[in-house]
Amino acid sequence: NIQIVLSLAGGLILSSCAVPAKLQRIRNPGRFHHPYSSLSEHQLLTIALKTPNEGESANALAHFVQEWRGNQGDSTGGVVSPATGSDETGEKFRVIFSNRNRGSYLPSYFDQITPAADYRVKRIEHHRRDGIGAPLLAVRENTGRSPVEQFYPPEGITRDVTAVLHPGRVRDGAREVRIELLSSLSHNRVRVGEKSYPLAGDFSVSWAALIERSGALNWSEVGDVIFQTMPKRDPHLFLMEEYDPDKEPVIMIHGLLGSPLVWALLSNEFRKRYQIWHFLYNSSAPAFYSGRFLRQQVGEVRSLLDPGLDDPAMQRTTLIAHSMGGVVARGLISDPGQD
Repeated sequence: NIQIVLSLAGGLILSSCAVPAKLQRIRNPGRFHHPYSSLSEHQLLTIALKTPNEGESANALAHFVQEWRGNQGDSTGGVVSPATGSDETGEKFRVIFSNRNRGSYLPSYFDQITPAADYRVKRIEHHRRDGIGAPLLAVRENTGRSPVEQFYPPEGITRDVTAVLHPGRVRDGAREVRIELLSSLSHNRVRVGEKSYPLAGDFSVSWAALIERSGALNWSEVGDVIFQTMPKRDPHLFLMEEYDPDKEPVIMIHGLLGSPLVWALLSNEFRKRYQIWHFLYNSSAPAFYSGRFLRQQVGEVRSLLDPGLDDPAMQRTTLIAHSMGGVVARGLISDPGQD
């Protein structure tokens, strides 16, 4: 069930060579002024456990996850002890990272994890959700380690992730601390202990990070036409986030001499409600040629992610196309050979 909600006809739109979103690192983020970079993992966990998942404790948790990924590599758990000769408390912590829920990650999935609160988003609206937990910016290079990653942007994989700490009991001389890294797009709430809470989320930091990495797209299409060079990329469908079987996809198709970056602002507004898919094509090629690629790749994505075609997400898809993109879209909704 595919519906074209919007097809904008009319004049040529050229992508500006300016990147449509940027991240700025904040030297002293928010109201928290701890020198977190000078604290040990044990000290960060001690602060994180004072009022778990809230205020300064949430900020300490974000920095602990950052330090763990940088120091512990692919490890999913271990004992954190006070530094020898320090004035820290003698309590030991047994850290366990778990990903037992759909839409959750282990630190090893990412190359780099940093607190989202350390960044300011520029040129697009900064969308957040109040709640418990520590929003993170999680990034890794797209190395194609799984089949679905052929449909993720080659510039990199960024995710909206929120760390949640679950305090546990003392066992064998160490206090158990379980940490989840949850997708804030897939999870609105989280259960800690016997209660359910709204999950905090930052929906624009990771999006801005991906846009910054994709800035060259603004020039590549125009350059191919001006210098009459071969297109640097074949037509391709890209999933901007991890597939969610319950969320309706929106496929955005740019116009003549455009790129998916023309949808940067609109995608930022739609991300909480829909899962965003972008189709990149070279507009110097015939539109129906690109449309056939789109049709083929949508079929490949569906077969890969939902072989039974019974996910709610696969029952309805919305297309948003501009100008020549509307002609490309017809290649998806029309059978080959139709007039």
